[in-house]
Amino acid sequence: MGSKPVRILLIALLAAGVLIPAALILTQQRASAANMTLTILGGTADVARGTGGFSRATDGQVLNAGDHVRTADSGHAIVTFLDGSTIEIEPATTITVIQATAAASGAITIQLEQAIGRTWSSVQRLVRADSKFELRTPATTATVRGTGFTTDVLASGATTVTTTDGIVEVSAQGTTVVVPAGSLTTVEPSSTPSPPGPARRAQNTLRFGLHSPAHLIVVDAFGRACGVVPTGPTMVRQIPGCLATQPGIDPQLVDLPNAAAGTYAIVIETVAPGGDFVATASAVDGAGTLSFNYSVSGGGPPGTKFGSSLTVDAGPNGALSAKGLSKLSLVERAPTHVVVMPTSPRPAVSGTPDTTLFALLPRFGFTAGIEVTPPPSSSSTVASATPTATPSATASATPTQIVATEPTPVPPTAPPVRTPAPPPPPPLTPQPTPSPTPQPTPAPTPPPTPSGPTVIGGFAAPGSLLNVTGHGWSTALVTISWEDGRPLVQVTADGAGDFVVALVVPFDASVGSAHRFTASDGRLSAAGFITAYTPTISVSCTTVTAAVSVVGSGWPPASRYAIRSSMLAIPLSGTVAGDGAFSTSFTPPSGVLTGDYQISASVGSLFAEPQTCTLQ
Repeated sequence: MGSKPVRILLIALLAAGVLIPAALILTQQRASAANMTLTILGGTADVARGTGGFSRATDGQVLNAGDHVRTADSGHAIVTFLDGSTIEIEPATTITVIQATAAASGAITIQLEQAIGRTWSSVQRLVRADSKFELRTPATTATVRGTGFTTDVLASGATTVTTTDGIVEVSAQGTTVVVPAGSLTTVEPSSTPSPPGPARRAQNTLRFGLHSPAHLIVVDAFGRACGVVPTGPTMVRQIPGCLATQPGIDPQLVDLPNAAAGTYAIVIETVAPGGDFVATASAVDGAGTLSFNYSVSGGGPPGTKFGSSLTVDAGPNGALSAKGLSKLSLVERAPTHVVVMPTSPRPAVSGTPDTTLFALLPRFGFTAGIEVTPPPSSSSTVASATPTATPSATASATPTQIVATEPTPVPPTAPPVRTPAPPPPPPLTPQPTPSPTPQPTPAPTPPPTPSGPTVIGGFAAPGSLLNVTGHGWSTALVTISWEDGRPLVQVTADGAGDFVVALVVPFDASVGSAHRFTASDGRLSAAGFITAYTPTISVSCTTVTAAVSVVGSGWPPASRYAIRSSMLAIPLSGTVAGDGAFSTSFTPPSGVLTGDYQISASVGSLFAEPQTCTLQ
């Protein structure tokens, strides 16, 4: 019986002109250990079985050794192999599967032929000496053991192999050259490979960064993904030339060199223990100059899925420009196709690119293993009853903030007062001994009446997400309804009777009013309240050496706010005044470059629209 790869379909949604991705849908699909799965990303592709003619391929079609795959002039496809390696097939490209086997010893052999066109191979690191991934062309043979590389084959058969990470051995006419990361070689028909030389410098680099606890996947306009999908979790590198850190690296990075203009969707799924996350999108041009930097913040319990998008334009020299990340939205599906082989052999050493390949961006963006934002010299942690997760460059326990309180003074105990003994009774008149007064027996305290289930709301803007929690419920399905009876969401409590679920606050919620909502499992019910607010912030900034001021209005009175920006190593926090307003400021730390920076504010899960600060 063959293994059963899990196929994760993430389908794009378009709402109000903004690409909104939503949750992964898992479907099962049979495949034997020697089979491969073909994914059609766009356009069309054809498949020929052995010596047979070509016929139209279907998305998810299983391939076998001897099959030929041909993409149309506008077609994009991906073949996923049994070990998780992939080959992305560009338009007008033809490949043939020569062999794809997994021996009982664990050795994996994948042999392909590319007749014409362009491919991007992302190969899992092969830990056995008798395993191999081999791609042949009319002019050469490329052999790898865990790398990412591009292969271009012209109609003449001339072949160019460009290595993104790892090394590729290219052989032709009895000569083998080793092509390291950032290098290329060209092989003409009936000729030996040219000496490896530097690949052309990227005209731009688009970087997405994310601090845990969450996974990030980035999807380009063709539906190709790069990042980490939750199943496994598994690192995916479908976008040609992309670099992605493996699961567990904090911060998570996705680099896209030579990024094309278009809309990039991002999907963020929180993982245990849940909490806040910060995501960034930055770009540099070919000279390494910062083009833009934007950030977005959110948070939720494990398994909450959020989506955002970034639309970029490219100038004549390839430099990118953008107007910011879209506001986070609750998602159900995302625009990509990923095939995960859960029963395939897992390499002992991950195939993730070396972190040294993630060049330091000249700003306060994320870098591999560290965040280079220096903390403001005047910043200090403010104790808060509502702790705010602070991104950390390394995995470390977050210290618990303790609110210091003055001890309640205890008055000194007064010294005992001696009561003089009464005079002795006259000797001739003895007093009878008094009978002891019986003490009343205290009534037994009745046991406390068991409390029923509870549900807790909070603050939120109309149309936004709010995490609602419940305690003391049965394991029956709980329906949460608005005050007019409209059902909003359903959830099942865990074995302890608790649940956390994200719901969308109705758009018609009255701002400034507390709205009653109910939860019911069909037998028991409870009520909670959601107060609607539409908070705003305004930002004033001038130069990199001047103070940046942030003024907020429309916030819940007496609540704790948090200000976040990529200029800040830790969020600024404070207390909202009784009229729902606040005002704060900070000075950008030394080394901040000129450019656009996003600033956001939140109270719990209540967010204001981020504002852009342009530093001169």
